[in-house]
Amino acid sequence: MEEKQLLETAEIDENDWEQTPVSARNLVVKLFDKIEQLEKHLKELQETNEKISEKVNQNSQNSNNPPTSEPLNVEIPKKKRNWVEKREEGK
Repeated sequence: MEEKQLLETAEIDENDWEQTPVSARNLVVKLFDKIEQLEKHLKELQETNEKISEKVNQNSQNSNNPPTSEPLNVEIPKKKRNWVEKREEGK
């Protein structure tokens, strides 16, 4: 990050920045660069997590996957019958 951009982002007065020791300024610049890098990485991880979550939540009921692609331990929900169907079944 350029120093001018850093001063605006961190809201540091230019006079204060000039009075700051060079070693401290270098550290601040490195820390801001690291923050930018971590924020970018976090965004990538959040996007990946969202894609994985969507994929995990898919099943044959809400995707184009055939029922045979379902894991064996997953119950496929049965169609709920309304009271009319139940009444007619009892006749």
